[in-house]
Amino acid sequence: MLDNNICKRTKIISIILLFLYLIYYSLIISWIKFMHSEINIYSVVGIFVPFILFLLITYGLFKTSGLISKKHITINLILIILPVLISFGLVVYNEAESKFNYEKWIGKQDKRVWMVDDLLEKHKILNMSKDDIIKLLGKPSDTQYFKEVDNIVYYLGAERGLVRIDSEWLVIWFDEKDTAIDIKIMRD
Repeated sequence: MLDNNICKRTKIISIILLFLYLIYYSLIISWIKFMHSEINIYSVVGIFVPFILFLLITYGLFKTSGLISKKHITINLILIILPVLISFGLVVYNEAESKFNYEKWIGKQDKRVWMVDDLLEKHKILNMSKDDIIKLLGKPSDTQYFKEVDNIVYYLGAERGLVRIDSEWLVIWFDEKDTAIDIKIMRD
C-alpha cells in the first residue's frame, strides 16, 4: 500500500513538473520568436539549463519510486527533448536571419532591423561614398522621416523590444564631398 501511494504521488508530481516544463518552453519559444533571440550565452543557458534540471529531477523521481521503465523513459525523453530542439532551431534560424545579405535587405525591408547590427559590424559605412552606400544598400527609403538635405534614410522595420510601437530607421549623413560622416539608428 505504501509503495502504491509513493507511485501515485510520484506520477502526479512528474505530471505537474512536465506541465510546468512545457509552459516554460512555450514561454521560451514565444520569447525567442518575439525578441528574435540569437545564439549567445543567455539563450543557450535559457534553453539547456531547465532541460538538464528537469531531466535530473525526473530521473530522481522515477528512481526513488521504482517507476523506471523503458516506456516512461521514452515518453518523457520525447516530451522534454522536443521543446529544446524547437527552441534551439529557432535560435539558429534567427541567427541566420540576422546576417546582412543584399537580397534579404532589399526583399524584406521590414526585417532589416534584425540585419542592421551585422551590416554595421561588417561594413565600415563611415567614410564610404554615397554611391558606394547606395550600391551596398540599394535605393534609400522614400520617406520624410529624419530626411535632411545632407542625409539618406533606410526603413528598418518595427523597433526592437517588448513594446514595438515605433519604427527604426538607419540615417546616414554626408559631408560636401558625399562621404559618410555620421550614422545613427533612430526611432520615430
